[in-house]
Amino acid sequence: SFRPGLDIKTAYAEQAETDGRIIFGKDDLYPDALPCLASLRERGFEIGIAGNQPAEAEDALRECGFTADFVASSARWSMAEPSPVFSRRSGRR
Repeated sequence: SFRPGLDIKTAYAEQAETDGRIIFGKDDLYPDALPCLASLRERGFEIGIAGNQPAEAEDALRECGFTADFVASSARWSMAEPSPVFSRRSGRR
């Protein structure tokens, strides 16, 4: 998960002033996020990352170094939380 205080909406507004790339990255994660997910995956858990994000966030998350079975966004799925379909599709019950 992202570090406290990271405001995704502000980050997207700021990207309009940059080269248009999403400006969050590995340094915006909690320090234990990647090792924790790697450890769970090594133990046989399926790792999926899904959230209320624009589709471009999927590539930005992959670039952070996640090893996941899937990375998804509400925009790509054309749905958003609190939709029960979004929750089922992302693996949350």
